[in-house]
Amino acid sequence: MHSKKTHLGWLSGFLGLIAFAVNAEMTVEQHLSFGEVAIVDNSQPASLRVLLDGRTLADEGIVVIEPGHPGQYLFYDYPPNTNLSMTLSEGDTTATFSGGSSPGTFRMEPYLPFETYRTDQFGELTLVLPANLHLSGDGSAYLDGQYYRYFQIYINY
Repeated sequence: MHSKKTHLGWLSGFLGLIAFAVNAEMTVEQHLSFGEVAIVDNSQPASLRVLLDGRTLADEGIVVIEPGHPGQYLFYDYPPNTNLSMTLSEGDTTATFSGGSSPGTFRMEPYLPFETYRTDQFGELTLVLPANLHLSGDGSAYLDGQYYRYFQIYINY
């Protein structure tokens, strides 16, 4: 059985929109990544999950060559000990192939494990962002290369 090795990198565009005027900042400590996988069967829908604790779990049809990892983002210059309410942007979850167009499509879906987060005594918060990746299951081929999707995080406090 021949399998295609497909590297699924997540190059995330990340923007925090803040409800009140404040000079808060954000630094990407680690981009969210699904790692490197081989798609051995795209005849049935399958998923790959990058969990909050760092584990990568894959359904049949996906072989993990190099595990992925959740994204890690540092928010700072917020008021100390403050609750931040976060939501993710809605919209198209289809991943884009870095080499142009690909016959196969992935859906990349980051998710926030909680609705509210709290800054520490220094006004900082490290957000760990897990995600799910879904194969189309339509039998189409995936080209080798990197796939990515941009998303936004909205912050209210």
